[in-house]
Amino acid sequence: MNISDILITSIETLTAFDVATGDYLYTLDELQNVSIANTQETSEITGKQGRKLANLKRNKGVTISGASGIISGGLMESQTGSKFETKATDVMWTDYLEVDESHKANTRFKAVGTTGAEIVSLRLKAKDGTPDKALEQDESAEQGKFKYDPLTKELEFSEDVQAGQEIIVQYKRKLKSADVLVNESDTYSGKAIQYPIFIGGSKHLIKGDGNGGARTDWWELSVHHGSATNVCYVSTNGNAATISAAYTPIRAPLCFRIG
Repeated sequence: MNISDILITSIETLTAFDVATGDYLYTLDELQNVSIANTQETSEITGKQGRKLANLKRNKGVTISGASGIISGGLMESQTGSKFETKATDVMWTDYLEVDESHKANTRFKAVGTTGAEIVSLRLKAKDGTPDKALEQDESAEQGKFKYDPLTKELEFSEDVQAGQEIIVQYKRKLKSADVLVNESDTYSGKAIQYPIFIGGSKHLIKGDGNGGARTDWWELSVHHGSATNVCYVSTNGNAATISAAYTPIRAPLCFRIG
């Protein structure tokens, strides 16, 4: 999968795990207007007479506050100060399964991790669809416990887990090749600037008809690729587009005004 430019149309579910232990904490569903941002504190180191010597960066953090957008690999590298690496990695995965008549179910992928503790979290699903009672992985399926075989991906439950019971399973699966970005605590964000010509949106592209005239469409120097009649132009609101060269209101800008 190419991580460089992924279009996020919506973030509907967010699953949280404890940073220290990795234990499942909670799931947020039906999310709206979600945004994720990296933060860090910066303090100045000063010398004699208050001269600034350097900046000390610390306490990196991530804020999830809520809008859809585009994930840019380059921007993420700039934010974290790290580089993407293509390598094998483990990722957290969630399965929504249903227990069959034999009190069993199968994970979609092979769970990896410590032998006998491959499943990070397994919870029964309540009638309202929310996570309910948690079960523990063990060597045998007993009340309050389940058994897991990573070779067959089979989950086995005791008879107290009825057929048709929906379960939520969290575990780590192995990806043979993935783009991995590690947010190291001792590596800090880079810097990026916006060139002055682009500041203020598309206003610098909008032109008027004649000397101080109303906004008009302007013909660019390029033709529309693959067309014998269309040309590239900038519209009255600064958007780039193509249009027929025979369109009357379009204007050809002059390099110099003579007179």
